Amino acid sequence: MLANIAIIVLPVVLLFVLMYEKGYFWSLPFLMLILFFIHEASIIFFIAVLLYAVAQKDKALSIVSLAFLLAFIYLAKGIVIGGRPSGHFLEIFGLYATLFSPFLFLYFFYALYRILLRGKKTLLWYISFTALAFSLLLSLRQKIHITDFAPYMMIAVPLMISVFNHSMRVRLPQFQKPYRMGAYFILFTLILNALVIMTHKVSYYRTGLSDKHFAKRIYGPYDKVQELKAAGIECYNPPQRSESYQFQYYHMPVCNKK
Repeated sequence: MLANIAIIVLPVVLLFVLMYEKGYFWSLPFLMLILFFIHEASIIFFIAVLLYAVAQKDKALSIVSLAFLLAFIYLAKGIVIGGRPSGHFLEIFGLYATLFSPFLFLYFFYALYRILLRGKKTLLWYISFTALAFSLLLSLRQKIHITDFAPYMMIAVPLMISVFNHSMRVRLPQFQKPYRMGAYFILFTLILNALVIMTHKVSYYRTGLSDKHFAKRIYGPYDKVQELKAAGIECYNPPQRSESYQFQYYHMPVCNKK
């Protein structure tokens, strides 16, 4: 989950927002050019920036973002849209809930919706909301890659903190306790999720429930390869074609490539 292009896209997008807020407009085209080349799904970013620029009547930013958007369309880059409606809506919700943690994702959804109704729509909000809207719409038709959208959604963490702080400030101290308890609960679930990720390998091998464990798809092929190598077998045809790549990764080639 960490070893992908998102770890580069995320700081570049945050730097873009920071430079825009500070008024260093000369640096924006260079940052947009970096995103243009390093991320195939950065068309989402350019659409969001264009919508924000039009809403704010920023002509310079509108022209630059539109130019990059047209270049994306001309080069036929970006997210592939096609196939038949297959209904991956619930699946993408589950992926986002895993990425953020379930309750933090609910608050993320609430924060964006609240800002949509009556909050100040900043550049951060436009980027995050556009990424969320596009991912949900596309999930109705096709399976999407979470790395295409997650970097543009995770930058909304400052927005969530801002909404939370506003909710706290407008209430007297005696009425702030439920909000504090909610924040502590979300932090607890974040820590719990992190512990599950860090200890799932130990639980997989020590609990004796490997056949029903959620990590079986991860460690099952590896264990099978070790058994085959111990038995002196040099090739293997896995029962599922999708597993063949995992077996080849562990240096166990397919016997019949045809």
